[in-house]
Amino acid sequence: MDNPMVLGIDVSRWQQKVDWALLKSKGVEYAFIKATQGDYLADPMLKTHFKAAKETGMLVGAYHWCDPMSPDDNQSKFFLKSIKDLDVNFVVADVEQHWTDWNEWRNKRITKIIPPQRVSDNGKRVVEYWKDKVKVPIIVYTRATFIDYYAAPASAWLSKYHLWLAHYTHTVKREASKAAYTWEKFQLEVPITGAPKMPRNCNKWLFWQFTGGRYILPGVDSSIDLNLFNGSVDELYKFAGVKRPHDENENTDVPAEPVTLTLEQRIERLEKAVKAQGWKLD
Repeated sequence: MDNPMVLGIDVSRWQQKVDWALLKSKGVEYAFIKATQGDYLADPMLKTHFKAAKETGMLVGAYHWCDPMSPDDNQSKFFLKSIKDLDVNFVVADVEQHWTDWNEWRNKRITKIIPPQRVSDNGKRVVEYWKDKVKVPIIVYTRATFIDYYAAPASAWLSKYHLWLAHYTHTVKREASKAAYTWEKFQLEVPITGAPKMPRNCNKWLFWQFTGGRYILPGVDSSIDLNLFNGSVDELYKFAGVKRPHDENENTDVPAEPVTLTLEQRIERLEKAVKAQGWKLD
């Protein structure tokens, strides 16, 4: 079933093997790839993933994990240096760290918390440093509950940026996490309506990370997160400031279908998808 929002993926060194051509054929139009963390870690899979994703025709962004324990300017420069030879379509500041002890984080027993003002200041200074140094859109990744509990001062500046928000409405049970989904089954579960929870003082979102990281789909050797762009493919390319390439399979004589589908159109498409699976409708 067609979706009025556009599917994307985010990966890092934890996804060693990715069949980017297969993902593109299944409707994945863009990718976020981890570049750096703090001022001390460069993701070793960045260039491999980036090159392969670009070769399929995807739009590709790079993201930086903001570590409030690292100097702001140092990590801002570290990220820009890591992507200087890459034709990125957008850059992302990942604002989600509130712990000081990584061992506590691994053991899921966090007691040492970074002050909310410091978490907010770190994210803000990173994106402000990039403002005059990049020519592509700047995005902030976070989640509403994180801002509420661990970075409340950030609600004063977040609305100035494009938001990529985590809000997990779709997860796979732990015991089923090793069982690979088919793309056909997954695509029937992708929401065609809805939105992530918004941080305070924000009323717009651009990307929505809607899966809880337990999906294992053909083309990737480990669990991945999936995302939705709040708009059409044409709007995604417009946001990136890139001319959309012509699709050889696209019939340009047929008018484009509306982004917003009527209830009847959604039911009709759902019925077609169900019949395509060989199921019977009572």
